[in-house]
Amino acid sequence: MSDKKNKDKKNNILNFVNKSKENKKIQTEDDEFKRMDALAKELVDVYYKASKKSFLSVGYCFYLFIYRVLQMMIAQISFPLYRYYYRYASKQILENYDEWIKEYKDWDGASVNDKVEGANKPQDENETIH
Repeated sequence: MSDKKNKDKKNNILNFVNKSKENKKIQTEDDEFKRMDALAKELVDVYYKASKKSFLSVGYCFYLFIYRVLQMMIAQISFPLYRYYYRYASKQILENYDEWIKEYKDWDGASVNDKVEGANKPQDENETIH
């Protein structure tokens, strides 16, 4: 009976290396990057559609999603690598923000580089808020 269970388990395992050899396709890092990136985009699109149907705000729904992704990430990889990926992703988002926001020309003043009125106003130490 033990042999039958082992045989059943072996039948359920997908051997990706053999599949690649059978198809005579060489799997490259670029191919794998594209595959995983497409999967990530699909997951985010599905989650976004679900969050639009939720009575919670889309922003809060994405907070929950990001929190769970980061929680899993820090549990699975080293802290220095986690910190590197987290910082690099944040940097890329901010660097590309100006390019993305150009699509929304009616959003005047939405650029990260735009100065917000009063942002650089010198503060008087004697001035108090009433």
